[in-house]
Amino acid sequence: MSGYGFLQYITQTGLGANWENVAYEVDDNGILFDEDEMEITVTSDIVHAGDDVLQINPYQLANIGNSYDYTIQFQNFECELTISELESKLDDRMVQITGRVDHVTDTDAVVAETVHECQECGEKTTKTQNIIKAGLEEPSTCATCEKSRFSELEDRRKRVDRKTAVVSELVDDATEDSESIVLRLFRDEDRQAIRAGERVEITGILKHIDDNKTGESHKEIVVINVETDDSDSVDVPEEKEQELVEFTKSDDYEQKLIDSFAPHVVCRDAEKRGLLYSAVSGSGGVPEHIRDTSHALMIGDPSTGKSELMKYLQEVLPNSVMATGSSSTGVGLTATVEKNEETGETIASAGALAHAHDGVAFVDELDEFSEDSLGKLLSTLSDSQIKLNKYNINTTLPANTVFIGSANPKYGEFSGHMNIKDEFDFPPELLARMDQIFVVEKDPSNAVEKAKAQAGIGRAQDPPLSKEELEMLIYLARSKEVHYGQDMLEYASEMVGQLIQNSDAGDMRSGGAVHRLAVSSAKLHLRDEVTKEDVDKAIELVAESLERIGEGSVQYTGLTEDRVDAEQAVEEVLEVIYDDIDEAPTRQNITERLVESKDMEPETVQSAIDAKLEQPEFFEVDGKIVSEASS
Repeated sequence: MSGYGFLQYITQTGLGANWENVAYEVDDNGILFDEDEMEITVTSDIVHAGDDVLQINPYQLANIGNSYDYTIQFQNFECELTISELESKLDDRMVQITGRVDHVTDTDAVVAETVHECQECGEKTTKTQNIIKAGLEEPSTCATCEKSRFSELEDRRKRVDRKTAVVSELVDDATEDSESIVLRLFRDEDRQAIRAGERVEITGILKHIDDNKTGESHKEIVVINVETDDSDSVDVPEEKEQELVEFTKSDDYEQKLIDSFAPHVVCRDAEKRGLLYSAVSGSGGVPEHIRDTSHALMIGDPSTGKSELMKYLQEVLPNSVMATGSSSTGVGLTATVEKNEETGETIASAGALAHAHDGVAFVDELDEFSEDSLGKLLSTLSDSQIKLNKYNINTTLPANTVFIGSANPKYGEFSGHMNIKDEFDFPPELLARMDQIFVVEKDPSNAVEKAKAQAGIGRAQDPPLSKEELEMLIYLARSKEVHYGQDMLEYASEMVGQLIQNSDAGDMRSGGAVHRLAVSSAKLHLRDEVTKEDVDKAIELVAESLERIGEGSVQYTGLTEDRVDAEQAVEEVLEVIYDDIDEAPTRQNITERLVESKDMEPETVQSAIDAKLEQPEFFEVDGKIVSEASS
């Protein structure tokens, strides 16, 4: 069928009242036909001609697929607006919005066409109904006798299937109020494409619907096309990508990455590192039977930087939302079935975890949630989906979401005289879902405040990576497809076995955490494959988390045998005077000796040196490694 034939068809059927007026400005490419795929693509050239914009009869549109067996799609518009910009003066015009689906209903049916019999002469008249407004209309007069007395033949009614949804504007914080709009979906493909929690691009015709009782109106869009929105992507120029790849190979890369993350928050390197590892998890890479999302939880005293870290990270993650315990509920986290105030219809309403599907959900003040709410959270994290079965709603929302939360101890702050584990007020099953748990305590010596003063504003203003570059790097890391080779899986399993054997707090679930964090390590380094270094780092992170919340029973350091041997060897070098070293050794001295004498990997020795320097009895002066015992 030619472009001209299609124009003639939709003009005759009433599909587009204004198409005939703009047809003279349409060239041969205005409407594209793909006979193999049975698709019609309408471009912006056909839609816009000066101030005239295509108008659609939604009933005819709903039947175009059945009448013509073609799928119609719309591209290249100049009508993209925010929901708040959809004013009444734009009624009956084509608009395009991007938003997040908050609610959906099951499919119902509305009367689209009625047949009325004249009470005077018996003439039957067909009346096309407005499927947007409530109530049915009669013909005004009989075409034969011009009388106005009719009775409807109810058995002659024709109905069209419809689904209703509500879409909200995209906002950084899911707890903030944002404008929303009702969607009416009549095409099969559109009804199938819309799901609560998803980001979508909607093309349709704007309508303002009046409430005859109150005189108020709400706005709706008669949907003519639904596309899954891909605006979560970050534009990374090829040259910048190569620059970031090289950056990951630089000395002290991980420390530079940490210094670039919320640089105004100091003395929180462990938390920064852990949150970055969790944030880039997801999208596969782990063994098939293991979930790929790595969850993290910070529990600590107020005013210790927990919220600031989450807020900063959320700002550089495009597909992420934030909820707060003081202004949300378990329903706000997961989903519920409720009645829409504008339409009066029962709808499924998606919460933060559904909104962040395939992304990251940040939840602050987790301790403010009720036990029931925490149970719903646990169920969602366990199943990676939210099941709703209430009233007329029976649906499942996807929620494969990375969870990063923060909370205060159950007494507001740590008491200092209780076992750390007894200061938590969360179900053990929920804590077990966390790959990393951070205990964030105030420093009574004010070291944090002193460090802030020493750091000054210079550090915050001149980090190794700018905020934009950090966003690009995290995006590349999250998008990276990583291969987890069989040899590394076996190595990781061996290390997990040692972790469990040597730690009363570890169990088989620690293996999943190690696999997830090993993949995250590879992603953060923009590697194609998981390496031994990635597995060692994952073991270290899991062991550190177990030690934070244990009862002093975590004896295993979480390090590989090579690393343990290296730390012991480093200590020997530092404490024993060698004949060929007449002064405190440097990093290079230690590394060369242990690589040569004990056949150790240089990276393993360097990590062991760093670990020793974290202990108070070891320090570095003018490039020399010194211990109190040898000084």
